Amino acid sequence: MTITLTDAEMSYPWVTAGGAGRRRTPPVVGPVTLELDDGVVGLVGRNGAGKTTLLGLLAGQLKPSVGTVTSGGRDAFDDAVVLENTSLTGVDIDYAPSWTVQGILDIFARRYPHWNAAEAARLRDAFGLVETSTYGVLSRGQRTAVGIIVGLASHAAVTLFDEPYVGLDAQTRRLFYRELMDSVEADPRLVVISTHHLPDLERIVDRVLVLERGQLIHDIDADDLAGRFYRITGSEARVDALVSNAPGLTVLERRNMAGASRAVVDLGSDRAGGDVVLSQLSDLAAEPVDLEEAVVQLTGGETP
Repeated sequence: MTITLTDAEMSYPWVTAGGAGRRRTPPVVGPVTLELDDGVVGLVGRNGAGKTTLLGLLAGQLKPSVGTVTSGGRDAFDDAVVLENTSLTGVDIDYAPSWTVQGILDIFARRYPHWNAAEAARLRDAFGLVETSTYGVLSRGQRTAVGIIVGLASHAAVTLFDEPYVGLDAQTRRLFYRELMDSVEADPRLVVISTHHLPDLERIVDRVLVLERGQLIHDIDADDLAGRFYRITGSEARVDALVSNAPGLTVLERRNMAGASRAVVDLGSDRAGGDVVLSQLSDLAAEPVDLEEAVVQLTGGETP
């Protein structure tokens, strides 16, 4: 299912001092123009960047203040067809403390037309959940696992995960990756994962969206990641020459020390242009930068 955002913004109303009138906050997200199709998309950015709000717009749970959001060609907000084909789970989505694990799964089995009960039961056991355990006694990681099971077993055309790694240990994260990739391979659909856990995200995504203060500042295909971001080291004069003359190169960070220079650079999405730049690095030390370091630099040098 294709989701299209056209100049979409989300802001919230607030009452002025003394109750004299109503205004709206500056946009929490937007304006964003974006089209998403089947595949696994990583949504990254610092706390407060607007990731959860953007997921709410994609899910049809929030109505944009300005612009439009369509899902499968329909106005996404509060549309019954969109909602039954969209799953949004995350650490901030809680259930009644008295509900059992199996009771929660049974509720979603009635909501989603493509729900796979056998898969839900298998995942419940794989994640070590007891069907009679109540939600209130589950650890944070176990609650995260419940959300993961709902998202995967729903087989919703649009499957959205908000911070699905919270509370999971390394072994359980690997289980999630494996189950996600197997599920998407068997049933291709749009999956969006909002996360701070960047080292693992790099292995599973087809595309990365970078949010900064509500703005979509980068939209990167995973194929570009391997050859796009580099850390280069050499003499200050040589790095100066490269930065001045290389077409399409953007310096994300640079430090000069006693005649030597180190820079993190973005070669851009033009692969041919990037190859030209790489050909000029013969007398410089160059090493690829992973997704986490690239995003840190793209968002101003702070870890998301």
